[in-house]
Amino acid sequence: RGYRVPDMPGAKEISDIMDARLLIEPRLAELACERSDTRLLNALEQAIDEQDRAPHTPDAAAIRKYHRADEHFHRLIAEHADNSALLRAYDALGGHGQRFRLFIGVGVQDSACAIAEHREILAALRRGYGPEVYRIMHSHISGVKERALAEHAEAQRRVTGRQRSRRRPSDSVNTAD
Repeated sequence: RGYRVPDMPGAKEISDIMDARLLIEPRLAELACERSDTRLLNALEQAIDEQDRAPHTPDAAAIRKYHRADEHFHRLIAEHADNSALLRAYDALGGHGQRFRLFIGVGVQDSACAIAEHREILAALRRGYGPEVYRIMHSHISGVKERALAEHAEAQRRVTGRQRSRRRPSDSVNTAD
């Protein structure tokens, strides 16, 4: 009974999700570029600004605010691509939520990189050349994958360190008799 928090994703699961995103999101971005309009470009710029304004602190509320803006940026592109099959595949991944669970207690570690990469994607969309948008989105997701796996490894080290500190023998054992 009650609410159960899902287990933290493992490195293999993170890698699998990111590999799937590498197949799907660059194509979504390329398709969105073909249909790009002022409304999309303005909405993407607003999502980036929301990411930038989100507090970059380790509390869950700040992480949620940043996560929502990040997810909104990617979703705008996915929806604007106008490909229902790819959108369903994108939705099925749920990769954004899994990654952001790694930030609880430490904060978003790669906000500057992600925001700069989003600005680069937006600039490429404004130039209107699909293959460039594809390449930049692929590079962005590759970077996210690399950073996510590094964050996962760091989270594992923190957990292992806490477990070790709990197992240390008590310093107050009395050996005198």
